[in-house]
Amino acid sequence: MQHMAGDSISLADYVAVVFGVLSLASLGYNAGQIGPFFPPEARRRGVSQTAIGLIISASDLTEATGAVIIGSLVNATWMKHLLVSGGFTGSASIVIFGLTGLINGKVLFAIFSLLSQLSRGCGASMLWSISIPILTASFTKNGGLITSLMQVAFGIGLSVGPLMGNLLFTVQGYYLPFVFAGSLQAFFAMNFLRFHRGNIHEVNKDTHQTQKHGFFWLFSRPWILCITPSLMYSSSIFGFLDATYSNYLVDTLNVPQHQEAYYFTPLFLGYTLACPVVGVLIDRGFGTMLYCAFSLLTSVFVTLLSLPSLVPALENEAYMSCCLFTLGVCVSSVVVVQYLLVIHIAMAYNIASTESVKLMVCSFLSLTFAGGKMIGPAFFGGFLAETLGFYCTVATLGVVGAVTCTLGVLCVWRTGLIARIYYPPDVSEFSLLLPENQSDDKK
Repeated sequence: MQHMAGDSISLADYVAVVFGVLSLASLGYNAGQIGPFFPPEARRRGVSQTAIGLIISASDLTEATGAVIIGSLVNATWMKHLLVSGGFTGSASIVIFGLTGLINGKVLFAIFSLLSQLSRGCGASMLWSISIPILTASFTKNGGLITSLMQVAFGIGLSVGPLMGNLLFTVQGYYLPFVFAGSLQAFFAMNFLRFHRGNIHEVNKDTHQTQKHGFFWLFSRPWILCITPSLMYSSSIFGFLDATYSNYLVDTLNVPQHQEAYYFTPLFLGYTLACPVVGVLIDRGFGTMLYCAFSLLTSVFVTLLSLPSLVPALENEAYMSCCLFTLGVCVSSVVVVQYLLVIHIAMAYNIASTESVKLMVCSFLSLTFAGGKMIGPAFFGGFLAETLGFYCTVATLGVVGAVTCTLGVLCVWRTGLIARIYYPPDVSEFSLLLPENQSDDKK
């Protein structure tokens, strides 16, 4: 990886990046255990499906709120401390979430699960909003690779979480998987704090640039608002499956209790394996082509999950696992490329320093991702699944995806981003396609 010109690189820099990436892996590890273990435990205690969906989505509510606060108020000098704080906050929250398994009674279990989820969302918001700006600051020519490695780490955590959690569950029951996950996240955060050499403003030299627009300016850009719904849709799929898939496996496919975790692996494995390939292709200029192809395929494979309702012979673990694996591959392209697309649009307006724009964009995308993760379990996986059932809800998700992903592809085509674009962005040609940019500069 190429370091910034003029700066010496040491082993500590690489180690800091490793522990920063591992912090995201632990975040994925934590998230990967919610879906397999919480819904069955909550249902065993008499918690309704709607309440289960609301509790799962609670972390995304605070993650979205935190992203707005970070994007609008935080400056580059706070990044390192917020990244570490996010790791420790998430660690404590997931431990408390697991210890709720020792509480007797439905109401107290639901209340403390909700509170710990709200706290976990705060930690996740800090990690997602800060990680890309601070970890790509020293390796400016490999933004696609670094970004994809973060998603790979998150995907590995998602894949390993259910498997390792299931092993720990058989040893000590509900609480042990979450206590172990929290301890792991605290260890990674502590080591990142130890090895990272300084704040991001010490590495980058352009933070003196006057900021012309703030975080909320991103909400006024129609191109951004047309592209990012596909990210919200992709994250809603994860949230929906977290809330419904475990119970579907037990009720419909007759999977034995406490074996549901294994059947989440194909989704996370497809996501993890595709991310490094996507990162390399981004650095070679093919990011937008991947986005256009796989965003449309995402809605197709979501719809295919409902096909067993029409063809009963497909109602088996093998078919669902194949669909989930392919779905994971498609979603990885949508998620990883989003940063490249939005950073190109935002930087074309020259509104602030590079690192300030990165922070605003990452916070904006964290807000969008969390919004989808919140809608997925609360609306689709809670109210709609309880009303329509699993298959009809999946079919509805497929229709919603066809609309949102088509909108994103048309927007990419209209802006000219369909051409090869690279990281770090060269926005000189692209900015000419944005006539409103000229009016902004005149002002």
